[in-house]
Amino acid sequence: MQTLQEYFNPVTSFFTLQVVNGKLDPLPTEPTSLDYLTPSMPLSPSLLASDVPAFMPKDILIDWDVESDGAQFPAKVFGADQVPYHFKAAHHGSSEAITREIESLLRLEWEGPTGPTRVPRLCGYMQGDGDDGNVGMMGLLL
Repeated sequence: MQTLQEYFNPVTSFFTLQVVNGKLDPLPTEPTSLDYLTPSMPLSPSLLASDVPAFMPKDILIDWDVESDGAQFPAKVFGADQVPYHFKAAHHGSSEAITREIESLLRLEWEGPTGPTRVPRLCGYMQGDGDDGNVGMMGLLL
């Protein structure tokens, strides 16, 4: 198992391919930012005002095999004491949709569902860096 922090921050080498004496050679180059690959968005005001707990990526474990799973991000993650959660990653530029989802989940939590309808429960959010360098959110834990 690895942590979500390790998953989103793998050891990465950067190379530029050049033809030298008729042969294609990889030449090491300066690292560039891979932040665009990590889900991130600003924290929702309604989430900040709630008592929903924040989790750090280093504290969440994943049991995910990149060879067998087709999802872009791991969905099943584990918190303390192996408590399973569903990780729903935030995506750059889609803050309106996920903000609306957060507000709906919080409203359902406060008011309680009516009838036998089953709905997901917002158990927490994954704290990360926002696009502007401030504290942001990587995704939701349901």
